[in-house]
Amino acid sequence: MLFALNDASMRVPARTAFALGDEVVYADALGANWANWSWGGSYNLNHTGTVYAGSSAIEATMTSGYAGLSLRVDPGLPGANYSVIQFWVHGGASGTRQLQVFVHLTDSGGPGNETNAVPFDAPAGQWTKVVIPLSAFNSPPATTIKRINIQDRTGAGQPTFYVDEIKLLAAPTVPADCTTPVYLDALAAGWQNWSWGGPHDFANSTTVQDGNFAIEANMTSGYAGLSFRVDPGLTGSSYTSIRFWVHGGSASGKRKLQVFVQQNDTGGDTNTVPFNATPGQWTQVVIPLYALGNPATIKRINIQDRTGAGQPTFYVDTVCLSNDPVSPPPPPPPNCTTPIYLDALAPNWHNWSWNGSYDFAGDTVVQAGTFAIEATMSPYGGLSFRVDPGLPGNSYTAVFLWVHGGASGVRQLQVFIQQNDTGGDTNTVPIDAPAGQWTQIGIPLWAFGSPATIKRINIQDRTGAGQPTFYVDTVCLS
Repeated sequence: MLFALNDASMRVPARTAFALGDEVVYADALGANWANWSWGGSYNLNHTGTVYAGSSAIEATMTSGYAGLSLRVDPGLPGANYSVIQFWVHGGASGTRQLQVFVHLTDSGGPGNETNAVPFDAPAGQWTKVVIPLSAFNSPPATTIKRINIQDRTGAGQPTFYVDEIKLLAAPTVPADCTTPVYLDALAAGWQNWSWGGPHDFANSTTVQDGNFAIEANMTSGYAGLSFRVDPGLTGSSYTSIRFWVHGGSASGKRKLQVFVQQNDTGGDTNTVPFNATPGQWTQVVIPLYALGNPATIKRINIQDRTGAGQPTFYVDTVCLSNDPVSPPPPPPPNCTTPIYLDALAPNWHNWSWNGSYDFAGDTVVQAGTFAIEATMSPYGGLSFRVDPGLPGNSYTAVFLWVHGGASGVRQLQVFIQQNDTGGDTNTVPIDAPAGQWTQIGIPLWAFGSPATIKRINIQDRTGAGQPTFYVDTVCLS
């Protein structure tokens, strides 16, 4: 992938600053150990008339088909040290120069020794910034950088154009809490993009947390997902957490997302852990693996829309698996033998709700912790918690939960248990939730007829008219 930023001004900026670890290929002159190995044209490396920065630029006139401006370094450079080839190009007097970039792994190139070519255009009369991730060179990968080539791609040559400020940008430093990188400027070796419901740009250069690139996610369909797949899968017990940075983009409101792991290419899903991404800022998200049920194998890591309506553009960067210590889960509150929902669904519990809108990471009205469930119900809609496998009813005496009735009035609800995924319903127990306050509800299991198995716990509208928004938190079996 290639990114271009236009600068039509003919001013001459000050010399570009180079970060520690960047490699200067050309800045007024060739960098140390670099030489001109160009072919099929005339190339003036000391041109002073059309210059982007400093005092000189390269003037290139390609007089034969597939001619190339070629800059060679001795010894070759390890590609793993860099993430980007970046330069400025001016298309000359008129028209558009049609060019491409590729890398030689050896002096002579040829099959297996030169990468695929990445095309770009250079409009006349303006300077254009060209930024090419090294990950775009993948056939074969640029494991060694021996020659960088800017080539005519038409077979007919190219009129005079100009190139300036050529450099290799250093790969980002691996953070201290990053045991196994997944994405740092590009996907790490062994990882693949298996995302769906996009498009998703894995080399965005406009909003970046660290390095040169981040992932721009555009979730255009409900439950779309960024998906990182590794082959072979990794042993879950080698890690304690998944860590990444997320930026909520520019659209108003928070991005509503969730994380889960797949232990197989298809299926083997863990429970989901919800989180929100605030617009206009970068926030680090740390997901302890115990919150995902300590998966034995990590095959795919997924960051997914949790609303069913997609999400506006947001950004993800610096994705890692870590074995750094994480805080243990907080002790459950009183009357909570088996947590069902404490900030997120507990391992093995799933959202099987129906006929309504249910946000399992609502952060506006919360009883304890960071999140609560925000529920808005259609007629006879239900907030449903499903556990796999089912639990023996005789291990418990009651269901406890906190409920907040929302802005006004009283929510009229009922609770019942299902002993199977479909059917096996107990009798219902009515509850009311006054507006503007949290109320703890405790329902003894004998009130449901002492069910032998607990497969689903349901909180349902009992009026047939639906229920305005209310909130549920701290759901437990006791």
